[in-house]
Amino acid sequence: MKKKPLIYMAGNELVKKILGGERDFSGIQLENGFDLNASGVFEQIQAYLDKESERLVPYIDNKCFTRECSALADNEFKFFLSDMTGFKAEGLVLPFIDASYARFCNAKLSRANFHHGEFDQANFTGADLSDASLSWSDLQDAIFNRASMSGADISYSKIGGAKFRRTKMGERLPDIHGAYYPSYECQDNRLWLTGDATAYRWFKVGNDWHIDFEVKGCIPR
Repeated sequence: MKKKPLIYMAGNELVKKILGGERDFSGIQLENGFDLNASGVFEQIQAYLDKESERLVPYIDNKCFTRECSALADNEFKFFLSDMTGFKAEGLVLPFIDASYARFCNAKLSRANFHHGEFDQANFTGADLSDASLSWSDLQDAIFNRASMSGADISYSKIGGAKFRRTKMGERLPDIHGAYYPSYECQDNRLWLTGDATAYRWFKVGNDWHIDFEVKGCIPR
């Protein structure tokens, strides 16, 4: 994918635009290390986001991802291809976000809730995602290398190709219940099987974490 030059945006400008009703922040380079928690308007912007998100709840069912639901695609907040490096927003609740190909390197997002989000090929290298929720999201080919993910929730998400190298899991491994790898191929008794592979356990090799998947009794690794 050919990338266009990013457009710089100061943190205060981002806040102003969100509260002003804008939703598309694709291709921005946010002020490095912008701290929304210390901005003085965190509660105000969270109240606004809660109100906006509530309007979309009637369009949601448990198998609805943003790109498959026109109501969500037309109303979601977009950070497609944006650089949010160092962004601090601990405890932020922002579901239905499209942040495909976005960079959240070294971001501080503990306890944040981004359920039903689009994060395919997003980069969370070094980010703090402890106790954060990315459930019911598209996390395919996302990068979580060296991220802190103790207690995180990625249940029911698409996680095919996601990378967890040197990821810090702590004593509470991320919840992967119902997470799956779409159209996975594996070999069982010389037959190649294809289907949605269900995640069923974490395992570690050296400093890297991996997920075991199962497709109709076939357990690939």
